[in-house]
Amino acid sequence: MVTGSVNQAAVESGLSDAGKAMLAQADVADVIMAPAADMFELGVKVQVLRRGTMFGVRGAKLYEAYRDYPSLEAMPADERARLEARRAARQLRRGLGRHQGLLAERDPGR
Repeated sequence: MVTGSVNQAAVESGLSDAGKAMLAQADVADVIMAPAADMFELGVKVQVLRRGTMFGVRGAKLYEAYRDYPSLEAMPADERARLEARRAARQLRRGLGRHQGLLAERDPGR
């Protein structure tokens, strides 16, 4: 969920019928905090649906790796292999490249 669940229920949200059904069944225990895509490097978190997805858990693991290691190459081989097994190495590098581009726009000195 990118915006609040109330907004996601609106016709204009474009959320699929399956997504709306998941939200309708969600309870307080069915949400988790996950890294915000647009403020990932700052560690900002947003509330997302936990039930039926691995997004929150995987996002948290990815943020831990981002915080703990200066590069993919600096990660221990076993941890890097686990990340790459879940997300192809090419996708990790492409995502890292996008992130670095956004960071360069926001804070060029960093």
